[in-house]
Amino acid sequence: MRALQRTFFSALTVVLLAVSQVACTSTRLPPYEATYTTKLRGIKIKGVRKFEPIGENSYRISWTARALWMKLNEWSEFEIVDDKVRPISYHYTRKGLGTDRPIHVYFDWENMQANGAKGKRKYEFALEPGVLDKLSYQVQMQLDLLAQPERPALIYKVANYSGLRDYQFDFALRETIETRLGSRETLVYQRDKKDSTIKLWIAPQQNYLPVKIEQLEDGDSNVVIIKSWESKKILGNDQLTASNELENPEPLLDEDDDF
Repeated sequence: MRALQRTFFSALTVVLLAVSQVACTSTRLPPYEATYTTKLRGIKIKGVRKFEPIGENSYRISWTARALWMKLNEWSEFEIVDDKVRPISYHYTRKGLGTDRPIHVYFDWENMQANGAKGKRKYEFALEPGVLDKLSYQVQMQLDLLAQPERPALIYKVANYSGLRDYQFDFALRETIETRLGSRETLVYQRDKKDSTIKLWIAPQQNYLPVKIEQLEDGDSNVVIIKSWESKKILGNDQLTASNELENPEPLLDEDDDF
């Protein structure tokens, strides 16, 4: 049972990834909502990713996923100035698997210090200019690609609860794929980790949001695909929507917790 629970939680945590009633924003990235689906051992899993303004130059990106008795919530609050993201706080909670220890990270830019926690354990570590968290770096990725599509590499310094890590995604190719939103021309970026590979199919039509995510590990391929997407244009208050339900969607599997 515990092995099955761990597998479900792995599937709940996608990159990868919402709708806001606010029509204007100081960043070129408009508010949006995207839903993703996967199937694991016949169990349907749904995730919702939302990007929304919460104040002047302040934003929140969140990710919520459910499967059976398990639930995952992840969110980050941050500022965007001149298309540069500066995180304020990051939070991660889950329920339904043994000892569920929440994760929190608070960014003190004045003193260049981060304060992290996982359950009852506390951590302090130094910040560096440009550091992001495990959700806000995905917003920076979208902004970077909006400014310069098809970059050869996307490199970020990311804070977890206890320190900093380097994330690098290398451009692989352009590929047109079929999704539940229809046919999409995508940019494929790949991140090679020690024991796995993460591939992102990023759609310019969805403001450079991943529409497909694949994890390759131990010979297995696990895939998550976008189900719907809704956004508002920055100008004109026009709403863009792309949604399509397939009668017989192909089985989709699990995904990594940080792309």
